[in-house]
Amino acid sequence: MEGAGLKNILETVYGENAIVTGKDVQRALRGHFLVEKCLHRQLISEITKDPEIQILLDQAEELYSSLLRCETTIADATCSEILIKLNTAIERKKHELAKTSKTSKLWLNYKLMVSIASMLIKADSSGR
Repeated sequence: MEGAGLKNILETVYGENAIVTGKDVQRALRGHFLVEKCLHRQLISEITKDPEIQILLDQAEELYSSLLRCETTIADATCSEILIKLNTAIERKKHELAKTSKTSKLWLNYKLMVSIASMLIKADSSGR
């Protein structure tokens, strides 16, 4: 693309310093992914305070152990009632957090957007 004039056109439209290189995009994405991981840790910390979710997590851990011991198939584990209940409880907790605080809602939406961007990047790189 060098010498095609694309850079000149984009600089005219967006300004001279608005053109970003692949390195800039990678750095920005890494920053967003890092923030998303931190938010995920905070969310997990908050969610595991709920005794109902903690019980479900313990049951999910038992399910995982039985999967490792080949006592359960992957198909059975993925359709497990425990995982369905756990997912429902986590989503309910996220909804509660979003209703409690506008900041929580903002960060949960941000986390969702970054995870969607991550999935799009993975899908694009795998050719799907």
